[in-house]
Order: sequence, then C-alpha cells, then structure tokens
Amino acid sequence: MEQAPLQFGNTFRRLWPFFAVLSVFWAISLYWWISLGYHETFRLWNQNSFEILDQVSLLVFTHFADGLILPAIIFILFWRKDPIMAVTALIAILLTGFVAQFGKLVLFPDWQRPPVVFQNEAMVQIFHPNPPSSRSFPSGHSTSAATGGLFFALMLSHWRSWMPALVGLFTVFVASTRVIIGVHFPGDIFVGSIIGSVGGWLICLAVYPMLSKRLGRLRQAQTGRVAKLVIAISILIVIAQYIHLYLEY
Repeated sequence: MEQAPLQFGNTFRRLWPFFAVLSVFWAISLYWWISLGYHETFRLWNQNSFEILDQVSLLVFTHFADGLILPAIIFILFWRKDPIMAVTALIAILLTGFVAQFGKLVLFPDWQRPPVVFQNEAMVQIFHPNPPSSRSFPSGHSTSAATGGLFFALMLSHWRSWMPALVGLFTVFVASTRVIIGVHFPGDIFVGSIIGSVGGWLICLAVYPMLSKRLGRLRQAQTGRVAKLVIAISILIVIAQYIHLYLEY
C-alpha cells in the first residue's frame, strides 16, 4: 500500500471492478423493488432460492460481516501491510454502521423483519434459528460487509487487478445471506450495501490522509511484538465472537 494520501482518481482506478459488480447487484435489486415491491421481493427470493450451503455454513458467512469479527479479520490480514489503513477501515465500519443503526432506530423503527411480516405464511421459510423481529431497514450486516469489502478490494488490488471484482462478488454473497436465512428483505441489503461501500470510500479518502499525517509512527508498530500482539488479540476476538454468536443462536 502506498504511503502517500489516497485520492479519488487513483482509488477509483483500483476500485472500479468492485463497484462494477455491486452496480449490477444494485440495478437488479432496484428493478425488483420497483416492479414487485419491498415485501414481494423477499417472497421471490424465498420461494425460488435453494440452500447452497448448510445452515451452519450460512451463519458463518453471514456473521463474517459482524461489527467485531470483520474489523478483527482486517487487522489480522492487513496490519503488517498498512496499520493506518487497518485503523481507517475500523473507523469506516463504525461510522457507516452508525448510519445504518440511525436508520433502524430513528428513521424506520417500525419496519418489521420477514419473520414477523410472513409469520402466518407456511410457504415462507426462515432458516435463521432465532431470528430478530424488528428494525429491518437498512441491513447493518450488509452495510458492514460492503464497507469491509471496499477496504479488502482496495488493499488486494495491489496483488491482482481482478481481485476487487472477486471481493465484490463475495460482498454480494455475504449480504445476500441475510435474505437467504430470512432476517432481511432484499431492499434492506440493497440500501445497506450502498451506505457501506460509498460511505466507506468517502471515509477512506477523508480519514486515511489525516491519520497518515498524525499517526505516521504507527507504521513502525507493524512488525515485531506489537504486530504479533495486535494480530493475536484480533484472532481471539474472532474466535470469541463466533462462539458467542453460535451460543446465542
């Protein structure tokens, strides 16, 4: 990762495959929402989908976008390469997550989730063993998945130019698991992924240059005992949070 502050132009050249994949997903989602409506899009997905993975695997992937697990994974993989970018990613995930939670709690507090909306319909399948019932819009997990995906795409673009497209596909998959297991409507993940990716990009452009100037010495901590400690703590966070989520569900 280059040490110079990022700019819109050079990040766009690296991120456009990521946004190209997401744009296709957004176009399809918007078309379905307009033509079928907010609730009916879920019925379409639910009645015409199939479990490509077993329930345990779906929960593993869906919680990849958990607010603790995702930043910890970013720290594990990228702290040595660019600790300031890892910190920027953490800040972006927190801020975009705040925007999503503001939408849930303040703007759309009465938007119920599929298990409540379709509770009397036997044909609708809910794969989540203990699904939440309220505050559906937008999807917080999809917001985090898109924010984290943007940073993965940005950092992996140095390795292979096509990696951002692959990250985009994985981001769409992780977001889609929220619909597959029955806890969100397609419209929730559509809006959440926009908040996460666009918001994450803007935050990256604003925060990374500022942190580079003020925390330049942090790069010296990317090797040695400090790096090992950061990575070890991050690994423990991932393990502990997955255990907690497994016991909760």
